[in-house]
Amino acid sequence: MQESELKLELSPSGAGSLLKENPFDSSPTIVQQKSIYFDTSGWDLSKRGLSLRIRQSGNERIQTVKASDGAAAGSFTREEWEQPVAGDTPVFDDPQIRDLLAEAGPKLTRLFAVHVKRHHWNVVDGDATIEVALDLGKVVAADREAPFCEIEFEKKAGSSTALFALARKIDLITPAHLGVLSKAERGYRLLGPAPGPVKASPTPLTSDMSAATAFARVAAGCLRQFRLNETALGWSRDAEALHRLAWRCDGCARFARSLNRCSTTAVSTTCGKN
Repeated sequence: MQESELKLELSPSGAGSLLKENPFDSSPTIVQQKSIYFDTSGWDLSKRGLSLRIRQSGNERIQTVKASDGAAAGSFTREEWEQPVAGDTPVFDDPQIRDLLAEAGPKLTRLFAVHVKRHHWNVVDGDATIEVALDLGKVVAADREAPFCEIEFEKKAGSSTALFALARKIDLITPAHLGVLSKAERGYRLLGPAPGPVKASPTPLTSDMSAATAFARVAAGCLRQFRLNETALGWSRDAEALHRLAWRCDGCARFARSLNRCSTTAVSTTCGKN
């Protein structure tokens, strides 16, 4: 199944303002969730762009495998596979999951957990049905933990444009920043060193892409690098992070100007590497 969502980061006070204003025309359902994330000691799943978790909500446990889109920023479209499980041990009775995880199964171990208080709404906007989740929580890895506050809009039916219309409503109530990290990425980053300056990653493009699609992919990569360096700057005040923020903004502007002059056939796989 393919998942399409938009994610925003809020401050705790901003989340309080949002709950007070409640622009979703109904009271939220509130649940406590705990998610355990699994990988090998060498992070084999993460290196392949996969994440595996078991999420407990009440007496229900759901195992989820997700395949990430490394080019995404804030708006995620990715494949996911879900199934109910009885406990906190991964299950591989689905042949597709077994093949996807290859030989990692026997070597899997618990890496970190995510504890969340979730406020949940189902919103109907025109022909679109959207699941809204405001998460106040923390990631716990060994002796480290990090709080977070984010709101996700997941499209269940209809047009994706409704996600952005809801995001604009949030921004009218409280400042919001584009979220570029999944909960799994937050956990892996917590296990590693403090965030530092982030270099641009190559953006895969093909010659048969339209100019609009190519621009969307490169712009997403630009936004992701910008937000990660903004976070790093908040942590360390590293001048290199500030340099990369300015450099990325200039790079996006130059790419937009050049793409406007290019025909679709001029787009190549080397675009966006710098």
